Amino acid sequence: MRRKILLAFMSLLLVSGTFGITACEKKNTNKEQNQSTSAEKKDHRPVQEVLSSLAEQYDTIASMDQSFYGDEKWKKYFEHLYEASPDLVLDYGIYYSNEAKADEVNLLYAKSQEDVSLLKSKLEARIQSRIKTFESYLPEEVAKFDTAVIGSYDQYVYLIISDQSKEIEDSLLTTLK
Repeated sequence: MRRKILLAFMSLLLVSGTFGITACEKKNTNKEQNQSTSAEKKDHRPVQEVLSSLAEQYDTIASMDQSFYGDEKWKKYFEHLYEASPDLVLDYGIYYSNEAKADEVNLLYAKSQEDVSLLKSKLEARIQSRIKTFESYLPEEVAKFDTAVIGSYDQYVYLIISDQSKEIEDSLLTTLK
């Protein structure tokens, strides 16, 4: 009888130990999968959050219209503004004047570091296109393009067109750091 109890107890230990080891292995496997997923998706501060922070600091930005990644028509808008595939970015936002002014703040988060230079060239092309529009439409706004700023920080790429371009850029970089 003792032997049967001892055998049953040993069997129980063996079975529970096997389940415990399997559960631990499964938990570790899931943990490793989560870590590799995190490594693939680089964390970044959301563009909308960054631009909202700038809008709190500058009334000129706060009064502008806006469009962000994930908006209903953002892909079509992105393609129109930058003549580029929205697949180049993981996040994007723009504040733009709706009062016939050249002012705008663009912030893009590139899908990869390799896409940064391509996006910067798209922003350069955007400036040239806007200059042509404003030369015939509102020539007094063209001077803002002389102080326009295009730059990048990490995978963020930005274009700022404003009378306060340099100050806004400084605030943007401080916010991103």
